[in-house]
Amino acid sequence: MILEFSSESARSGRPNERPDERLFCQKNDVRRDWPVDSVPPHRYVERTMNSNTQTLKLDSQLDPGMQTMLDTLVEIIRKTSTEMPDDVTRAIEAGQKVEADSSSAKYAMDIICDNIGLAKKKSQPLCQDTGTILFFIHYPAGTDYDVFQELIKRAVAFATQKGYLRQNSVDSLTGENNGTNVGPGSPAAA
Repeated sequence: MILEFSSESARSGRPNERPDERLFCQKNDVRRDWPVDSVPPHRYVERTMNSNTQTLKLDSQLDPGMQTMLDTLVEIIRKTSTEMPDDVTRAIEAGQKVEADSSSAKYAMDIICDNIGLAKKKSQPLCQDTGTILFFIHYPAGTDYDVFQELIKRAVAFATQKGYLRQNSVDSLTGENNGTNVGPGSPAAA
């Protein structure tokens, strides 16, 4: 799963006007955007030191811009985990049609096609292993990267709780699964 946050500028064409810079997140046909100034640096992050480990907590009440970003992340996670891209679905269906009716391949393709439809209809993961969650983040100068990291963790934990992701991430040393898909190195962000 790859999600990308970027910023872009748009000019109205009037001279001496500052560009309207906006932050957006897009995955396939889902795109949401916000004015950059709705994501102020350092405003939402409380840093605390705990056993030489820095932890981040967002304020309990998110402003509408931050809540919209969180909701968008959850929706994009849902779509990428539960909906097969249309071109892939068409290719699988085309393969299904050319297989002999009584073949094992036809049986397997039937199950795959049924699973694609059920996953989309019920918003359940397409696969037992929904993969490594990786976010590519490009953000405007002055924006606090730690805020994005915390929003990503919250979105992944919520998406896991809702059943959009399976509880697959485990601690590599202890084997413990906290049921959130959030831990050291998970989700990954670059």
